[in-house]
Parts: sequence; C-alpha cells; structure tokens
Amino acid sequence: MVVNTQITKRTLQNLGVPKESIVCVHDGVEALEQSRSQKRRFSLVFMDHEMPRMTGSKAAKKMRVEGFEGWITGLTGNASKKIQAAFLDAGLDEMIAKPFKQDDLSSTIASAAQCESKDSTMKRKR
Repeated sequence: MVVNTQITKRTLQNLGVPKESIVCVHDGVEALEQSRSQKRRFSLVFMDHEMPRMTGSKAAKKMRVEGFEGWITGLTGNASKKIQAAFLDAGLDEMIAKPFKQDDLSSTIASAAQCESKDSTMKRKR
C-alpha cells in the first residue's frame, strides 16, 4: 500500500498539486479523522477501497453522513461491479481502477474543480 500511496502522491505532484496540499493516511479511520479536522478543508479525496481498520467505502460513507461535500474518487485494484457498486453506494463520485494513468488523475482534478466552482447546492450524480 505504501508504494501505491507514493505513486499517487508523485503523480499528483507531477500534475502541479503542491506537496503541502497532499495529505496521505494509512487507513480508513485516519481518513475519517482527517475529514473531521477543522484545520483543513479538503476539496478532493482519493480513497482506496482496501485499507486497514476501515475500508474506503465505509470511511467515505461516514464522511458523507457527517456532511463532507468534497469530491471523493475511489481507487481500487479490483474494479469488479461489486466494488464499483460499494463505492457508489457509499457516496463516492467516481472510481478509478489501478493501475491508473496520469490522465485519470488529471481528469479527476478537473471534475472536482468544476464541481467546487459551481453553486454549493448543486447535486452531483451519484
């Protein structure tokens, strides 16, 4: 999992995302704790499905219940219909299968930015 995190972080930096804007966590519980933090407001979250202590789907669902409105993209090496359904049912905006390409993350950043620039009452397709 550490390698996947490093690849994702490096790819985001190659796309121009500042290093200090990227927060990496080790599991779903930490992701949930970060989303609750008053110190940062996240516009975009990449959530892996298979994480220790709490899956990405469960963490994302809890984030949505607690009012998180940012864009959430699921990353998974298992792009089965079951996993895709779990992600979408949890309130994720999209899913990207690993291994991903830089263009996949670039497209996600553009979608998140477009969503954020629109009226906050806009409902995304889920």
